[in-house]
Amino acid sequence: KQYPHAIRFRGDCYVGIGDYANAAKDYADFVRLAPSDGKVWFYLAEALALGGNRQAALDAIAKGLASGSHWSDRLKELQEDILMNRTIKPHRPLSN
Repeated sequence: KQYPHAIRFRGDCYVGIGDYANAAKDYADFVRLAPSDGKVWFYLAEALALGGNRQAALDAIAKGLASGSHWSDRLKELQEDILMNRTIKPHRPLSN
């Protein structure tokens, strides 16, 4: 694809309007193309958790952690938030 990050940015737009199912779909499509992108694994897990799919979110976190990304601390924090049933605040869309 000519613009591989476009799908990730569209996922961010879905997060911005609270459409977590479509955000998760876009993030999942992106990590299939870039499986070592820890930030997008985090975004995928976050969208899944916000959409009510805790187990899929935890599975995405495990895959994100396995990628060896520098986002591992953030992924672990999100994992703990999910396991402790804490409120998850979505990331700011289109942030870097």
